[in-house]
Amino acid sequence: QEAERILNETFNKQFDLSRFGIFIKEIFKGKCHFNINSKNLFPYKQFEEGIKSFKQIGEYTNGRNSLVILAVELKKTDSIEKARTMQRNFVGTWLLKGGMIPKDGALVAFYGENPDEWRFSFVKMDYKFDENGKAIKELTPAKRLSFLVGKHEPNHTCKKQFLKLLLEEEVAPSFKEIEEAFGVENVTKEFFDLYKQRFFELRDSIDKILENSPKIKKDFEMKQINSTEFAKKLLGQIVFLYFLQKKGWLGVKKESDGGFG
Repeated sequence: QEAERILNETFNKQFDLSRFGIFIKEIFKGKCHFNINSKNLFPYKQFEEGIKSFKQIGEYTNGRNSLVILAVELKKTDSIEKARTMQRNFVGTWLLKGGMIPKDGALVAFYGENPDEWRFSFVKMDYKFDENGKAIKELTPAKRLSFLVGKHEPNHTCKKQFLKLLLEEEVAPSFKEIEEAFGVENVTKEFFDLYKQRFFELRDSIDKILENSPKIKKDFEMKQINSTEFAKKLLGQIVFLYFLQKKGWLGVKKESDGGFG
């Protein structure tokens, strides 16, 4: 259907401003002030090592809350994964809290010279009160409010989170609904549900191999190995290797998503 096509075009491919713009328009039901042809802006010196340029491509207001939509070009592609604190501070501390774009939050596409991998983030200003009752703006942790997406990423959870918002034909999402789409609880549950599914599939496959191969079964028995423990250990090793790969510590180029979704 159309909603799934838009999600695939947006998150399963390299970053493209036009495709991202279509997604934003559909999410906000045309109620977002949007301009993908806005001028490139440049950060102050404190961020110039990591940020090449950025565009303020849209604004959205719902009730008392307002969002800004940004496209931020990083100087290095590996900063997408490794410099999330810098990204969060750039958007939150400088743009939102600093007053250059005084909004309650931001939807941001971070991309580098290789647009195959990019990060879709939500940065929210939290309001707390000091001892004098004055409101203080604080940032939510950026690592809890983003999805790593692109050509080589699984993207299953990201697309599932935004499908419901796209399927709403007339009602634009509230600030809370946008925040919930990035909710860490939903993402964590999704991961472990998929992990459990893969575990049972792997264990069942091992059981079938043992049934059909007396030699392997005998070897398992001699070494006091059972299919359940073997599947647990194997999946744990795969996840650990995937972690090393994402950190870039294996010294090989990533060519497939390697995910669970």
